[in-house]
Amino acid sequence: MADAGAAEMTRNPRALASALRKISGNPNIAAVRNEDVAQLFIEHPLHKKENSFSLSSLFATHPPIEKRIQALEQF
Repeated sequence: MADAGAAEMTRNPRALASALRKISGNPNIAAVRNEDVAQLFIEHPLHKKENSFSLSSLFATHPPIEKRIQALEQF
């Protein structure tokens, strides 16, 4: 819902999708290699991406970035 609200407010959902794509492109920032700050990333940089359902997805606060981008591009 936050993405939809931002798309309505900015009137540019493709720019928001582009921003999500950029920030999700390389979560392995050289200056940040510590597990203590990994939870600050939009997507946990140390966890492998999974295509299938997992127990952790039940407690996720956001859908996967790929789904968010797809929804913004169809907005």
